[in-house]
Amino acid sequence: MIKRILRKTLLLTLLLSLAVTQETLNEFEVTITQMDQGVTFPNMSKVLVKSSVKNLTFDSNRGILKVEITGEGEWKLTLDPGSQRFEIKAEGFLSYSERHNFKAGKAYECRVSKKIHELAQLDANLFEVTFRFNTDNVYCSKDQSTPVMSIGDLAIFKLPGGEYTFSFTKDQFKPAARSVKVDQDMSIDIELVKDTSQRLPYVPPGTVNVETEPTGAEITINGIKAGISNATITNLAAGEHQLELRKDLYYPYAGKFELKEGEIKTLSKIVLTPRFGYLTVNSHPEGARIYLDGTYIGDSPIQKKQV
Repeated sequence: MIKRILRKTLLLTLLLSLAVTQETLNEFEVTITQMDQGVTFPNMSKVLVKSSVKNLTFDSNRGILKVEITGEGEWKLTLDPGSQRFEIKAEGFLSYSERHNFKAGKAYECRVSKKIHELAQLDANLFEVTFRFNTDNVYCSKDQSTPVMSIGDLAIFKLPGGEYTFSFTKDQFKPAARSVKVDQDMSIDIELVKDTSQRLPYVPPGTVNVETEPTGAEITINGIKAGISNATITNLAAGEHQLELRKDLYYPYAGKFELKEGEIKTLSKIVLTPRFGYLTVNSHPEGARIYLDGTYIGDSPIQKKQV
């Protein structure tokens, strides 16, 4: 009996250890493309690896003939050509292993980076960048995104830290642009200059209705705060739009939608995934003060509190 209990305990400990280990390991993002240039020895293949991940190691079931470090984050590999299972490893990362056909006399570029999962991006620390204009109804865009019209004379972007280029256009005004390094909340005044020679062709704007379950999610379209669900967002330019939804105690949602000129589209009943459990606390006697992670949450009894 004791041995059986010990075996179960050891197995449970091992499973928990494996679960924790897998959760903490990063993943590789790997792209391999054939280069135009050839190699000196036609019976070999070359792979030029570039990565910001340190201490990479490489392997192949056909063998790697030579590994040279050519610079910071750069390696040159010499391989036997042919179809083979190519592997990349580094401490703290899950092993990358894929089959590739490296042709004789050809060179390849291999770019390796840390995979950023969509949820991690959505969960990133976000900053608000508020643009104030000297006029209203300005079309605003970030980098190459489809423009979204400002609400009155304000456009509020909600973005992870980074460097962005913002563009602003309005009929009969000179277009403007501003490059910004976002590392905190900030407010920026944009002075658009009147110019009647600048005429934008009229394109019927589109409209999207965003419905969520539950309601009350913050809506951003192409990084711009657009309202709280359920909501109707008007004056959207035709094209592809990135939709993000956030609500306390729910996982963030990301999706895309396409609008044609003058189209009215409804994104109905987008179900947000709960990010909470229910806590019930009873005590004898009642009235015990209850703290969760050091924060007072009430006196017992507590029934089905969302946490």
